[in-house]
Amino acid sequence: MDIDLESIVAGCRHRKPHAQKAFYDAFAPMMFGICRRYAGSEEEAKDMLQDSFVKVFENIHSLKQPQAAEDWVYQIVVRTALNTLRDNRLQLESVDELPEVEINYDPYGTEYLVQIISQLPDNYRTIFNLREVEGYSFQEIGDMLGITEASVRSLLCRSKQVLKQKLENNHQK
Repeated sequence: MDIDLESIVAGCRHRKPHAQKAFYDAFAPMMFGICRRYAGSEEEAKDMLQDSFVKVFENIHSLKQPQAAEDWVYQIVVRTALNTLRDNRLQLESVDELPEVEINYDPYGTEYLVQIISQLPDNYRTIFNLREVEGYSFQEIGDMLGITEASVRSLLCRSKQVLKQKLENNHQK
């Protein structure tokens, strides 16, 4: 980033609105992308983003190296998304009970895949994102979610099967 993070972080520590706005402008697009991957809807992603920024600004004093802000923010957003989903109990929904949602097919853009992934039950979507998008190990995911490594592997396998089925069904339309 070509911004003066040290000055912005210092301003945020003093709760200066212009610094908070600059911090928001610098990190909101990346943060919203992460939230969108975990959320089941755009509204839920916006809520996750807002909660993440509240945590960022409440804890900005703990950021020791402003140059590490991106990694620090990334961790806050992922944890906030997981906590939101955990608070919603990562409900184990039956795939058979999921409603069919009309998807705008765009094979050349990522929005199509985001739409497909957002239709997964929370537990499938979360594990898929943590493993395939974020790159966490099975053990790390299990530790974060309080489940066994075998459960993580099983849920990831099922999430991929559901994604494959949804992709095939939507491609045939």
